[in-house]
Amino acid sequence: MTKTRDLADLGGGFIQAGTGAVQRTVESKLQDVVSVKDFGAVGDGTTDDTSAIQAAIDAVAGIAEFQRPVLLFPSGNYLITQLTWSTNVSIKGDSRRSTRITCSGGSGVHALVAPAGAILGGSSQYIRDIYFVRTTGQTADAINLNDASAVNGIVIENCWFNGFDNAINIGDSDTAFGDIWISNCVAELSKIGLAISGSTSGNSDDIMVDLFTAFKCSQFGIKASKIIDSTFSNIRLAWCGYQDSGSYAAYFSDCTDVVVDTLNVQTSVNQDSATRRLFGISNCSSFILSSGSLRGRAGTSTSTDYGITVIGTCSNIALSNLSISGTESNSTGAGISIGDGVNSCNDVVISACQTFDTGAAGIKFANSANGTIFGSSVKNPWKADTTTATRPGIDVRSNGDHVVIGCSVNGTNITTGHGIHASSDSDKKIISCTAPQGITATSTTRVFIDSCDTQGNGNLGQVVTATIDPPSIAAGSYYSTTVTLIGATSQDHVEWAPGTGTLGDLLPSVFVSTADTIKLVLYNPTASAIDPASATWTFKLKQLT
Repeated sequence: MTKTRDLADLGGGFIQAGTGAVQRTVESKLQDVVSVKDFGAVGDGTTDDTSAIQAAIDAVAGIAEFQRPVLLFPSGNYLITQLTWSTNVSIKGDSRRSTRITCSGGSGVHALVAPAGAILGGSSQYIRDIYFVRTTGQTADAINLNDASAVNGIVIENCWFNGFDNAINIGDSDTAFGDIWISNCVAELSKIGLAISGSTSGNSDDIMVDLFTAFKCSQFGIKASKIIDSTFSNIRLAWCGYQDSGSYAAYFSDCTDVVVDTLNVQTSVNQDSATRRLFGISNCSSFILSSGSLRGRAGTSTSTDYGITVIGTCSNIALSNLSISGTESNSTGAGISIGDGVNSCNDVVISACQTFDTGAAGIKFANSANGTIFGSSVKNPWKADTTTATRPGIDVRSNGDHVVIGCSVNGTNITTGHGIHASSDSDKKIISCTAPQGITATSTTRVFIDSCDTQGNGNLGQVVTATIDPPSIAAGSYYSTTVTLIGATSQDHVEWAPGTGTLGDLLPSVFVSTADTIKLVLYNPTASAIDPASATWTFKLKQLT
């Protein structure tokens, strides 16, 4: 290899620049930017520049810390197999339009890796303004820093990645990291755009991702786990998570104190039988997702496609100012789905969100999940579903406490009476909501329904169902029972109808007995005892004006 400049002794007192050249001190040289072409890199897209570029990285790494120059990749196409990055060596191209690194290594041969066992980073070490592309398929990563023992203080900025397993892959169970900033980067035609995983043995924190775009990443646009105190903002994920069942456009697991702000996800589901989700939160605490639009693509009748799912053991989850649409698949894919029915999911707040054209309920809480839905709108849920199952717009049929305040629900496929459906063995409060299809609230504990409009015209209409199983009633005798409907007063009018079961010749009457109590009285006018069958009664409470 021919060197145009001899930098072999950069750490000494003088630098020999060739026959007849003027000697320069190290201090003088350090005023320049070192170029990979100083070491013989060609950048023509056909010459293998691996050795030349690696020599440049190693030489710059040998200079004293805080005196190391930036390693420049002038405009060109640099063909490489694999490069090993070094601590405090910053790399810069002219622009991601004109500086390209083409990786031609075999399977598992990443374009840029961390030195094994080393601590990488410090002094704002960075990679900027470079386009990375893979020539032989998605079998390796563009930037893989998992061999380092720790990564602290690096910046990846203004880079573009095309055709890798992982465009950026930072961290595994053995790599601790922190103070990482990824800004204005694009990952396309990869399996995963950004894969970031904290260490199981220590904190991995202060991850800042801003202006990140993933396009056609088949498994995940972003996959993050075991990170804390981190922020992701201005994220755009287009056609990501479309390949395998269980894929997500974005997925966060085992994270704490994470904020995702200003999110745009579009068309990530595919028309087949797989199960996919636009955004997933699993086993996280103190997680905020706010301000964004998530738009799915219609699946088949056998697919299960969700907008946002919160699963595993979670707490203090806040979803706000989000619009979720187009997850129209089979009868289980909700717009926002909270809880997996097994693990506890506590203190979830959904505020100012909108769902429309979803495959199942707009907002759904499973068992062992509790929370508050505030100021949100559900329109046209169950869009493509034709089953006869109960189809509510907002579904809080779980055993956790719930408050639903100031929400609006409407849609042609909602089961009559189930605009909002709340039931199970915990307190439910439904306040100031509009649901023309009705509100059904059944519970063995307290149900509070107040100032709700189920007529669509401003009139109050509260609905509660209860299963009554009277004993045998003697001839000429009465049986009475009460149903608690918090908010009932003696000024309210009760309309009722048994839904299932028979009452034979009994003469029922229903009225507001006391505050919060509806009384059902059954009278047997016959000459013989009657043993009535169990019946499910639906009571509708309408405020008298």
